[in-house]
This record gives sequence, C-alpha cells and structure tokens, in this order.
Amino acid sequence: MSTKTIGDKGENDASLFLKKRGFFVLERNFRAGRGGEIDIVCRKEETIVFVEVKLRKSFTKGNPRESVTSFKIKRMIFAAKCYLNIHREFSDMNYRFDFIGISYDKDTPKIDYIENIIESSEF
Repeated sequence: MSTKTIGDKGENDASLFLKKRGFFVLERNFRAGRGGEIDIVCRKEETIVFVEVKLRKSFTKGNPRESVTSFKIKRMIFAAKCYLNIHREFSDMNYRFDFIGISYDKDTPKIDYIENIIESSEF
C-alpha cells in the first residue's frame, strides 16, 4: 500500500470518527499554497475545528502526537488564517485546533483524540 493510500485511509477513519461525534466535515486537505495544510476542517455547533491527523503504522517512529512540532503548529495557524480569510462566513464563529493520532492494530484503528492542541493566544 502506498504512503498516500495509507494517509487517505487514516483521514477517512478520522473523518468517520468526527462524524460519529457530531462534527460536520467542511473540507479535507485544505492547502494554503506552500504555507501549510489543514487535514480536516469541520464544524460542530458554532465552532470551526481545524484537525491535524497523523498516522503511524507502528510506534517505531514514535507516538503520533510527537509529530506536532512548533514548526507544524505555525504552519497550521497560517493555513487556518488563510481558510478563515477565504471563508468569511465563519469569521464570527469560535475556532480551535484538534489532533487525531491513528495507529493500527492489524486493520483496526486506535484513535488518540486531543482537543485544543494550540492555545488561543498563539493564534
């Protein structure tokens, strides 16, 4: 299986996880040019949620949440600002950044979900 296929499977599993919890997925793989990407943009009630998804086939490369570095956070914030600049209809809503780490035990996803991975003061 290619890296892209595995990544797509992880994002599909993450989207399904969010939908089951009442989120409405607005967009996947939003790209802000070379400035960054948001894996999933979704909405729950009056909150826009920017979700970073990380997949690990095994823990040899570490826990998925270890991949969220300060550099990655800066790129996520930049991409989120670009998204909100384009989608001004969401400008009065709350927003936050969440994280979904996925590892697989055979074909069964183990999902680590963390709300508010970025303090609002950073945004």
